[in-house]
Amino acid sequence: MSRLAPKPAVLAALVALTVLTLPACASSNSGPTSASTSNPTSTTNTAGTPTATGASPTATGTATATGTAAPPAAGGTSGPPVEGTQIVISKFLYSPVNLKVKPGAMVTVMNQDPVAHTVTAQSGAGGIAFDSGTINANASGTFTAPATPGTYPYICIFHSQMHGILTVSS
Repeated sequence: MSRLAPKPAVLAALVALTVLTLPACASSNSGPTSASTSNPTSTTNTAGTPTATGASPTATGTATATGTAAPPAAGGTSGPPVEGTQIVISKFLYSPVNLKVKPGAMVTVMNQDPVAHTVTAQSGAGGIAFDSGTINANASGTFTAPATPGTYPYICIFHSQMHGILTVSS
């Protein structure tokens, strides 16, 4: 296990908190804002859970986006699942927000941001349904979708404001 890998209990707590706040964070407005990052503030979301704002890391350099990934649907929802096997991370957002894959499919994750990210989902009893591992800046990685059909909310363990859904269906 890597020195930078989170402890299972911490990951379980992050994912549990994410599942509770997912409806409040599902819009495309969940990424970093132009607010100052030197003075983080605290707000309360619709679920009554305190959340930090303005504490996003400062990015340097230039990220170039390629591809034609669709943005989330209007109205703050992720819309219906998009079939495919690729997730693109750009500007601290997953695209598509809701990806539909077949059980056991290999999913490619392209990180176009200047910082590292993950695609991590918890399973029922605090285990991990899938985890891309750390995907460094401007790099890609893969993970295997669960063999069991279902809906799997996932997060970036480094940036808890990042949310997505993997729908596994035959």
